[in-house]
Amino acid sequence: MKSMAVIGCGNLASAIIKGFKNSGLKLNYHMYTPSFTRAKNLADEVAAIAHKNIADIPECDFYLLGFKPQQLKEASADLKKFISKKAIVISLLASTSIEKLENIFSHSKFIRIMANTPIQFGQGIALEQASKAITPKERQEVKKLFQTISEVISLEQEDLFDYAMLIAASGPAYLMSFALYFEEILISKGIKKDQAQTIVKKLFSGTSFYMKEMNEPLNELIAKVTSKAGVTAKVLEVFEQKKLRAIFDEGIEAGFKRSQELNSYKPTDYGGE
Repeated sequence: MKSMAVIGCGNLASAIIKGFKNSGLKLNYHMYTPSFTRAKNLADEVAAIAHKNIADIPECDFYLLGFKPQQLKEASADLKKFISKKAIVISLLASTSIEKLENIFSHSKFIRIMANTPIQFGQGIALEQASKAITPKERQEVKKLFQTISEVISLEQEDLFDYAMLIAASGPAYLMSFALYFEEILISKGIKKDQAQTIVKKLFSGTSFYMKEMNEPLNELIAKVTSKAGVTAKVLEVFEQKKLRAIFDEGIEAGFKRSQELNSYKPTDYGGE
């Protein structure tokens, strides 16, 4: 059975490992976090081994980087001593290019994955990009791992990957913000909180299911639920007048700019020598 070292057990890394476990995927896991606490908690949930010292992790087939980009310098200094040349490093680090990882780790086999948290329940999206040293067989092997819990989309260009990341990986936060706004509107009009939550959650889950099952262009589906000169049409008219689409565009461009800024940082920009 192949093995995976999980270095950093943040929200996304934890969601992925729980998703793998729920899907029945067979891997030996070795968890590590500097504090040990989150590694131990995740290991207990998925029947894995948690390590207090990174040097105690045995040689693994895969290394999943689940820490924050700001921790890259410290983590790489310890970890790169123990990664074999044949090991595949799977990076979940946002705004961190493969080229940057290759330079920092002095390693060549990287696969970059950006996913969203519904991956824990087998309903996620995983964007995938591989370094030149990854063979087609190795790439397919990693894609198969993630296909057990998500739809995998391969993107070769760095800028396209980063734009897609802003929708696929960050998108749940935007959608849940909209859900929260809807919930707050209902509550402000006098609807009970539990009723408002039920309405909004069912709205989003039902609409998602509807889009999938209908499998038609979104503009056509919108037209089907929008009567001319009706209530829905009036709300959409206000959205258009207030240039809601332009606000979306501006937000995504700001996110892309921030992503480029973070990727341009050197490890020393986060502190240390």
